[in-house]
Amino acid sequence: MVEINDQSITSSGMARMRMTAYVVLVGSLMIGTARASASEALEAARQAVVELDWRQVQRLYEPIRSAASVGDDVWLEATYCLALAQHHVQPPDAGTIGEAQALYQDVIRQAPRSRWAARAIMNLGRIEELRDYPTDAVDLDAARAFYERVVAEFPNDPIAGEATLRAAATLVMAYDAPHYTKVRAGIALLERRLKAHPDEPLASVMWQYAGDSYFRPLADHANALRCYEEVDRLGWGGRGNQGPWYWRCALLAERELNLPDIAAKYYTKIILETPNSGKAYEAMEALQRMGRPVPSSPMFDRLAPATREARP
Repeated sequence: MVEINDQSITSSGMARMRMTAYVVLVGSLMIGTARASASEALEAARQAVVELDWRQVQRLYEPIRSAASVGDDVWLEATYCLALAQHHVQPPDAGTIGEAQALYQDVIRQAPRSRWAARAIMNLGRIEELRDYPTDAVDLDAARAFYERVVAEFPNDPIAGEATLRAAATLVMAYDAPHYTKVRAGIALLERRLKAHPDEPLASVMWQYAGDSYFRPLADHANALRCYEEVDRLGWGGRGNQGPWYWRCALLAERELNLPDIAAKYYTKIILETPNSGKAYEAMEALQRMGRPVPSSPMFDRLAPATREARP
């Protein structure tokens, strides 16, 4: 065995050791710089998505995807975002939409249970549902199949609610007179989801869509009002813009269903919550005609003075 001590380390050996240390140091610095550069590139690409700059998304994510290992998190993100870019870049054509579909399918094949896959399936449905370019064909049945797949494969994910709403819409949009079988099936789909998931994040939107569908084309006023009452209980989307629905509810209750208390409630809401809806003065007149209290409204007191405070 050779004993190594200070005397056995020659000057050339010392030089080699110093060179090795230098190479290791430079290599580690280069790796660190490369990692920092890759991280910066990824952040820049994500910012391009936020800004909806689809051409920039393509330029930034393509090298990121090429450098990533197929199927890893970075590759999935890059592939999905490139699909998103092809899906939305302007002007769209058969080529861009076809490439988007292929990239979405790549994501689904590599990670079928990932969050990326759930949204990729949803977006394949959107491609079938919407006309993206003049000669594009809409296929509502194909769209619904993708939406139902999302619900089946991700039943407890919030995206399942959105998929249910979109699946229902593909049925309601059929407007299949005279019996409206598909419209009724779409409403039933929503009501089943709401019964099973009463705390569904999109519950208010679902109830409103169901109410609109009962109202037209079915002219089922009782069920329309029932759904709108659920929306009012949960809170209306687009807060402040619900005046037209308040007016609809008031008219249905007063003129179609003989429910004066509910009618008065919505006339009052128009005056107090949406006085700029264009129906506030008419709502005040309606309350006076019904012999109900007219709430004070600074906008209309000179025209229709309040009688007394509205009942809670």
